[in-house]
Amino acid sequence: MIAAGDAILFVAPDWFRNIAEADRRMASMVTTRDGQHVMRAWGDTTTLMPGATEEPWHDFGPTRVQRACDDDYDLCAMASLRASGLWGGSLQAVLGLCLLGGLAGVGVNSLLGASRRRRASLEARLTRVIRNDRLRVVYQPLRRLSDRGLVGFEALVRWTTASGDDVPPDVFVRLAEASGLGRSLARQVVRKAFTEMAPVLRADAGLYLGINLTAEDLLDAQFHEYLDEQAAHHGIAATSVVLEITERSTAMRDDLVRNIRHLRAKGYRFYIDDFGTGYSSLDYLATLPLDAVKIDKLFTQAAGSDSVVGQIFEPMCTMAMALRVGIVVEGIETEQQARHVCRVAPQAIGQGWLLGRPVAIDDLPKT
Repeated sequence: MIAAGDAILFVAPDWFRNIAEADRRMASMVTTRDGQHVMRAWGDTTTLMPGATEEPWHDFGPTRVQRACDDDYDLCAMASLRASGLWGGSLQAVLGLCLLGGLAGVGVNSLLGASRRRRASLEARLTRVIRNDRLRVVYQPLRRLSDRGLVGFEALVRWTTASGDDVPPDVFVRLAEASGLGRSLARQVVRKAFTEMAPVLRADAGLYLGINLTAEDLLDAQFHEYLDEQAAHHGIAATSVVLEITERSTAMRDDLVRNIRHLRAKGYRFYIDDFGTGYSSLDYLATLPLDAVKIDKLFTQAAGSDSVVGQIFEPMCTMAMALRVGIVVEGIETEQQARHVCRVAPQAIGQGWLLGRPVAIDDLPKT
């Protein structure tokens, strides 16, 4: 959504379609300035380096990277371009290799071999991690802003490599979806979260567990069966489970509506996650059978300010209340943000570091 004055523009999802046909050597993404939220991504974004700055192109070995940010909006773009071979390097390097002759050939082969070992396929590693059940799940509290009462937890999947590095969820979840691993990932998260949270949910029927899914999961009849089987096996009521779908999942609306209604008839609830940053329109909100929208932290962090993004926050809440759906506000990090949200939407549920950070099952807050 882009706002100016009294007008709000809902960006069509086709806007970036042609970019998908860009040179395969290129990768790019549009993010918030802090890099915490990825709006769009194209190509192999694992080549993007965090060291890029708003300066002319930087060379990171065979890859050139640049970053640029907008002065008025909380948006940055980062792009990388891989050299197309030996001649993509500098002139000095090419001349040097030519002079070295045969010895250079041996050296290049050695370096290429080392590079391949060092940059093992992220997809292959993710496949092994999922197959070996090495992903973990943490849980972030959700609280009523009016009295800070605990109402539930969102299950968040995490991947820590053998060397101790954390791979961002925006990276590996998108990779899983693109490489056909999305279904396995969703099932693993459901099974682990249900196993760990079952005692908590059985002990307090007022709490709920949020699970992130894609449209493909919801359109999969076998996933419906798996969800029901896991809930029954662990003694979890369907009413204690909230299924969260991102706005980028709402393209197949008619089929999605039918499946959502089928699952809601069993008691499951539905939220739209990251509201305001995806493909949604007023038509989607009016026709999808939803229980609540989760307003993205991009808007929360600007709420109450004079920025364009900040001015959108209150109309979004008003719109949700007019449509009689609940409001969950993500990214609440300060008391000032919490008070402002509570003033605008007194019945809102909050989520963010102020109200509780994601923790392992053994560290769940009791109240």
